[in-house]
Amino acid sequence: MQLLLLILCLINTYICAMKIKIILTFLTTGFLFFGNSCKDDESLDPLPYKGDSTISLVFNAQMNGANLDFDKTDYVTSGGDTIGFSKMKLLMSNIYFKDHKGTWNKQEDAYGYVDLVADTRVVEIKGVPFGTITGVEFELGLDSAVNYGDPNDWAADHPLNPLINGMHWSWAGGYQFNSIEGNYMNNGSPGVYSYHVSTPKYARTFTFTFTDFMHDADESINFNLNADEYFKDPNTLSIKNDGDLSHSAVIDPLMDKFIANTYNLFEFTGVDE
Repeated sequence: MQLLLLILCLINTYICAMKIKIILTFLTTGFLFFGNSCKDDESLDPLPYKGDSTISLVFNAQMNGANLDFDKTDYVTSGGDTIGFSKMKLLMSNIYFKDHKGTWNKQEDAYGYVDLVADTRVVEIKGVPFGTITGVEFELGLDSAVNYGDPNDWAADHPLNPLINGMHWSWAGGYQFNSIEGNYMNNGSPGVYSYHVSTPKYARTFTFTFTDFMHDADESINFNLNADEYFKDPNTLSIKNDGDLSHSAVIDPLMDKFIANTYNLFEFTGVDE
């Protein structure tokens, strides 16, 4: 009788051990499955390498809410001046893209040249890492070392080559970053105006955030340059009364007024994927 009880006890112990083994196996398999699921989710993060993909910054000139016609010479500004535009150029650097984690990533050695009169409206940024893009930032200006460096160092097709952009001042050193010129009526007589933004003091940064998009091919981020903003908000600038010429002097009240109006110069209009 005692032997029978011992055998039954051993059988019961074995059965309990098998149940525990089965439960542990189930739990282990579940954790592995859950862990693999998490890894699969992580694979949705931006790919950690640069491809040959390009993001283009595309600029369109507008005046008073409509496409700017560079043949037109009778636009009226907030300051009451009747004007036209014969030159509208930009030089940009320090280009960043914001990712889905909120990190701003600089595109090294990325520069842009825009000539809206000549319809050179696209700045191509090559090798942008694949992933979610939620913002872009660029500067109209150059770091001092680049601005005052040897302009002959740049390749023939580089945006900073003076033969490409025509915005380097050999007589003063450095580049123009934002340059507009044109005609205006000066109390009934024709005149010309010229505003040339230069020197690191007058460099300006423009930052835009927007609904995210997945960068996995070539896309373009589009902007309007609202030229009427040069002459308003926050300052009403009158060419006749404030002056028709500035080269960004060390002390330059006219340029101070002009540059303050450029903070709302650009308007983000959308992304083409």
